[in-house]
Amino acid sequence: MVGIGGVIRNQAGEILHIYCRELGESTNNEVEFVALEQGLRILKNVQSSKAIVEGDLSLVISVAKKISGGTKASRATKHWRLAKVTENIA
Repeated sequence: MVGIGGVIRNQAGEILHIYCRELGESTNNEVEFVALEQGLRILKNVQSSKAIVEGDLSLVISVAKKISGGTKASRATKHWRLAKVTENIA
């Protein structure tokens, strides 16, 4: 059993939202991507246009940079299991 979690803060460092969710069985890469996806969905719902994303898995950071730099999600990673979540992140 694995899960995700994250914290969204404003520019003053105040906590605006904390989230967590169980995912069942998954790889560490999938978990990190789903956590990013969930955080971005929350930011979209509060209509925030600027964000600083922090993470500890270099694969997620690398793919997120590629996507934000204009690379199509389908080309940002070669991991087929991550295709749907990277598309959602884009």
